[in-house]
Amino acid sequence: MYKIKSLRKLDKTVCDSIKTNCIVYNIHVQITNINKVAEEITKIIKDTCWINNLLDEDDAESYLKRASLTIKYLIEEILEKVENNISSDFGEYLVSSISQMTLKDNLNHEKIALAELWKEQISGNPGFDFHSFSPNDLLVYGEAKYNAKNNPYTVAIEQINHFIEIEKDIQEYTDLKRIFPKVSSRHKNNDHKAFVAAFSLNAKNEDKIFSKIVNHKGLYKLMEYPELYIIGVEVCQ
Repeated sequence: MYKIKSLRKLDKTVCDSIKTNCIVYNIHVQITNINKVAEEITKIIKDTCWINNLLDEDDAESYLKRASLTIKYLIEEILEKVENNISSDFGEYLVSSISQMTLKDNLNHEKIALAELWKEQISGNPGFDFHSFSPNDLLVYGEAKYNAKNNPYTVAIEQINHFIEIEKDIQEYTDLKRIFPKVSSRHKNNDHKAFVAAFSLNAKNEDKIFSKIVNHKGLYKLMEYPELYIIGVEVCQ
């Protein structure tokens, strides 16, 4: 379904012009079977166990109503139409889901339900695309961007910085605290947050791309946090 082509941990002097204590991971993921990935994403989306973990019955009912509409839309309008080609809509779910799987399987993160499922919009998530929980007690916010031809890492990085500026992470905190019990008030603090810039990787020389990314000025603010993940998702067709 997918395999890790490379996973590198960088720290202290990850780029030429800034020194940082942030731990930076560069990860190259290669998808080998689109249809199997679509099937796996469908299973993930259908799984509403996260709602069962809610302590408040009214919260559970509310989130179930939100999720049901989104699940129906995602499955009928996007996932069931996947063959061998990737639409732009499916592309971002693909990048989000594979990034979550990668963090879980390789770096022991815990997955949090995809943001699309617990936000109020049926489609068109108005905030971070996905979240996870790092073994270092960090609440991780992820942004995924897809382009069939390019490597949209700049778009992902700029979107993360924009969301931080308008405090989208703080806005999402209340929902995250409800749906994931390990989230607490300390995760509103910057020393308990991390970010993921995930993007479709179409370059032949991925080392050159990752070298450009770690020297991207947009990453400087993100390196003020304890951890940062850069995930390039390549699709073999």
